[in-house]
This record gives sequence, structure tokens and C-alpha cells, in this order.
Amino acid sequence: MARSISWTDPGKLRRLLEQASRDEVPVVAARPAAANGPASSPTPSPSTRPRPQVDPFVVPAGGVDARVDALLSWIDRVADLQGVFITDAHGLAIASRGVSRDAVAISAQLIETLRGVRLGLGSGEGRLAIAIAPARILHLVGIETAWGDFAAGMVGAEFLRDEVLAGVQDALARTFGDNNDE
Repeated sequence: MARSISWTDPGKLRRLLEQASRDEVPVVAARPAAANGPASSPTPSPSTRPRPQVDPFVVPAGGVDARVDALLSWIDRVADLQGVFITDAHGLAIASRGVSRDAVAISAQLIETLRGVRLGLGSGEGRLAIAIAPARILHLVGIETAWGDFAAGMVGAEFLRDEVLAGVQDALARTFGDNNDE
């Protein structure tokens, strides 16, 4: 059998993806303070720290064009971006602002990869972030609906907060969700 030039071991990759998809977070025991050492105040865990909220996306009445336009405007408000686009399952742009056609076309392969990972893990949604150049981070958020798969691509100078990405994922699902019959 011919050996692949890829260093990826499919079995190991599958196990790593399965492990990463589990909701369990390992518990690390706190180190006891030194008997004579200075007392330190405990650092709040990420789950107890206050998180900035993202204003929810309100789906406007009207056709898909109005919903997509409102979605792009909402994404522009909640994230400091250089560009944003929405694609279908094939990576074809439905709408875009501030990104070139080439950037959307290149993203099509990444969107297909994200879709493969989502399907492999049995998830209807997923996220991917990749540094494409200095101060240019591409974020992809994908969802699966009864109307097909859709993705939002966002290019910015910094990695986006989880709250923003979760908000975009929810807004994308509501824009193309089953409750919209146009």
C-alpha cells in the first residue's frame, strides 16, 4: 500500500476530534497554598466571570433579501470586521461586504472542510478560525437547516469572542430557519 504524504493519522485524528467534542472539562485540583506563603485571592473561573452580552439579532419581516441584508448589518454592528459574507452549502456567495470574490472562493474549501467535521461529529453547527495574514483572521460559522447548509465568513484583525460567534451562529440559523417560508 502506498504511503500518503500527509502526516495525519486518520484514527488518531478521529479520536482527537471525538475527545474535543465532549462537553466534559477536566477538573484540576488546586495546589495547596504554602503554609507561610502569601494569601492569594482566587481567580474567578471563566464560567463565573461576567461576559459581555451581544445584542440579539431581530429577524425582520420580509423576504430572504431583507433578512440577509439585516443579518450583514447586525454582524457589522456586533463585531469590528474588515469584511463579512454569507454563503450557501457550496461556498457560493449569497451576499458580501468588504471581501473580494477570491476570498469567498478560497473560503469555499474551508467551508466544505468545516461541514465534513460537523457531519463527522454529528453536529448541525460548527466554527472555524484561521489566521490568513498578519492582522487578518478569517472566522467561519456554519449551520445546517432544512433549506440546506449556510455559512457566515467574517474577516477581522482579531479573533472574535465566543459570544459573538455564538450570536452569529444563532442569527444565521434564524435567518435561514424553518420558520421563514420564503
